[in-house]
Amino acid sequence: MADAEADNDAGDLLVWPWTGILATTATAADADAATTLASHAHRRFAGVTTTALLEEPKPTNHQHRRRQQYLLLHFSKSCGEVGRFLRESGAAARSVEDVEKEEGSVAAGLAAVAEKYERREKFLEAKNEEMVKMVQRMEEESRLLDVDLKELKAVAEYSLPEMNNGADEENKKLREELEAIKQEIGFRVDRIQELKERKTDLHWSKVEKLVVEINSLDMADIKPEASDHAQKLHDKHKVEMEAINAQIIQLEMQLVQKEALESAICLLNTKLQAGANLRMEEYEHLYKLMANWKECLEQKREIFQNAYVDLARRDHLNRYELQETRQELIKCFESMMINDCAAVGIEKMGQLDEKPFNYACKRKHRDDDPEGKAARLVSSWQEELNNISWNPFITSLVDGEVKDIVNEDDPKLIQLRTEYGDNVCNSVKVTLRELNEYSPQGRHAVNELWNFKIGRKATIGEVVKYVFKQLKARSYWQNTGSCGMSPI
Repeated sequence: MADAEADNDAGDLLVWPWTGILATTATAADADAATTLASHAHRRFAGVTTTALLEEPKPTNHQHRRRQQYLLLHFSKSCGEVGRFLRESGAAARSVEDVEKEEGSVAAGLAAVAEKYERREKFLEAKNEEMVKMVQRMEEESRLLDVDLKELKAVAEYSLPEMNNGADEENKKLREELEAIKQEIGFRVDRIQELKERKTDLHWSKVEKLVVEINSLDMADIKPEASDHAQKLHDKHKVEMEAINAQIIQLEMQLVQKEALESAICLLNTKLQAGANLRMEEYEHLYKLMANWKECLEQKREIFQNAYVDLARRDHLNRYELQETRQELIKCFESMMINDCAAVGIEKMGQLDEKPFNYACKRKHRDDDPEGKAARLVSSWQEELNNISWNPFITSLVDGEVKDIVNEDDPKLIQLRTEYGDNVCNSVKVTLRELNEYSPQGRHAVNELWNFKIGRKATIGEVVKYVFKQLKARSYWQNTGSCGMSPI
């Protein structure tokens, strides 16, 4: 056993298991060997303190045995044979700190594995709960389906007899409707006969009336006048009779077509309800009836369309004449001297009201020429309003109609409201609406007849009444010798 290369002064703590070589004395009589072994027990190998020499106590049976002594020599740091043996066998000395680190690393790994398995366990538990809920839901749906199936079976068992009875009731209802149609046809025939009789009675009554009127005339004195009167009565009677005949013929035609169509439809419905197949002749007959009915409808449509075109033309002419009359009245009012108290007069639509601008400038520029600033502000905004490129309108649906309304979020209007207030901004918006209504293309102010008493555009009737009232008042004042003038 070789000596240690150096003493161990660091005092490092060593841990189990111990690694070493067991040294044994061969005989109990060899004192030198025991001494040598004991001396080696206190030697330090490669900085590691060895253990003390352990001696086995003597046997109690006083038999002759060898006394064995043991020495545990440590580790592979010795440079002798023991160290070389330990190094070759792979033994190594470790400190408490190394062991703690290794155990901590192993514990951390085991904790991570445990956490992973815990997460897996929670995931599996959640899946298990989800599957349990799904199974419960499927069981509930299956139960509901069973209930619905039972209800459907009950309804089917109850409804099938009623459906069979319903077919009989439907046939009975169709027979009643057919009987009602027959009664209606009979009523229409009686009505036509009544109209024919009334036509004959009316004809003879008018003839008798005409004869009485002719006989009552004084033929000697007013023969030409009676002749003219009789001719007028005859012409009038002829026109009335033609109108009545035309109406009767039209009613008869409509009645015949309607009766034929209704009877054909009833017959076809009856056959279809009975499940019978229609013959080609029946299809052709129905087609002819539908064609005749379509032709009548086309004639009516043409009549109504012509009437609509005529009404539209007349309406256009009337509007044109009213517009001309309105323009003439505007010219007349423009040439007249009208005071501020007049109930009807001329209003410039699309021209800014200067009052809100004057008030705002007096409030904002009290000591800095408010009148001049107000005039310049009105002039600049009037030019801005007349600018066609500025379009502060948005299209919106108002009361079911698509209209152009002023955009409240227009940047110019927002800036004007911020600087001069709501009254000035509202005045500009009112002027914008007037320009969009009366002059959307040119954007210029136009004169309009205005009812100042009500605050709206005056109608032609209101203007005419007002003018006649003023003329009547002026005539009265002139006749009474008054020097005053009527306000007009």
